[in-house]
Amino acid sequence: MNGNNDKMEFFNPFGIKIIIGEKSPNDYRARGVLDRSFKIKSYKGIPQYNIKEIRNPQGNAIRQELFNELDDLRKLLLMYRLVHIKDPYREISIGLDGRDEELCKPLLQLFYTLGASEETLSELESTLQYFLDTKNKRKGQTLEAVIYPIVLDAVVRYGETISSTELWEKITSSLDGTLDEKNPNIFHSSDYGDRGNLYRNTITNMVCDKFGAEAQQTRKGYILSFNVDHLRKISKIYGTDTQIKTRSCEHVNTVNKDVTESTVNLTSENQESPSVHDVNDVNVFTDKVKCPYCDYEEHPFYLKIHIRNVHPEQGNE
Repeated sequence: MNGNNDKMEFFNPFGIKIIIGEKSPNDYRARGVLDRSFKIKSYKGIPQYNIKEIRNPQGNAIRQELFNELDDLRKLLLMYRLVHIKDPYREISIGLDGRDEELCKPLLQLFYTLGASEETLSELESTLQYFLDTKNKRKGQTLEAVIYPIVLDAVVRYGETISSTELWEKITSSLDGTLDEKNPNIFHSSDYGDRGNLYRNTITNMVCDKFGAEAQQTRKGYILSFNVDHLRKISKIYGTDTQIKTRSCEHVNTVNKDVTESTVNLTSENQESPSVHDVNDVNVFTDKVKCPYCDYEEHPFYLKIHIRNVHPEQGNE
């Protein structure tokens, strides 16, 4: 929703989306957004070049050279995308599910498909694991995650049926804060709630919605009925011990042998590019070629970038 004109805006899901704000979203009001994203704190940097000046060189030779390099890379990435638009992805399992899998799997799957080195894959996994741990640690400090073990303990101790009054008393006695002197249905918390207040009706509704309790009204008040098996199953939602364990699922990895692989000739303009009939001799995921100027080996697409950066005098020939 655009706050300036109250119009809904839709974005294509392809690629990583980055949302920039002046302050972090509120954990209580933006739970859906935070559950679907990694939060990265940014600080003011002091770059060597100003990107605004690079985009408008104004005749400056250094700026023009940097702009040409960026423009060339942009075109190269676009051409690579067009050539490999129909290439199949390798199917992998990363040992996660739900939102965690949606956040981590696409990047890992992309690099596995491109045949990245073990060092690159290991670095990528450790980086994603860091942000995943930070996200789940923050999630484990929410009101739902704090109340869950209290509710589970109450059900194990008192049975699958418990009055809302008893549950409210157990929750309030386990949290830091005090009951309102005039209204016992309000709890003043130092850490949770709307403006530091927790309301009995709000907590009861949350227990029913999140933990699967069924509320039944009686003469003595509301009675909450729980399913112990279901209550224990959802413990994984609030767990913080999630580890990325990537493995290839070869039994579901179907590589279309009819897919053509176009490569850039880096050694000689007179050599012919591989034809569509030579595709069986090319591994669309891991084939690498050796740099003609050093011992470096890489996929032809990235090798061109390597030559431009490491051997600029040959790359300009």
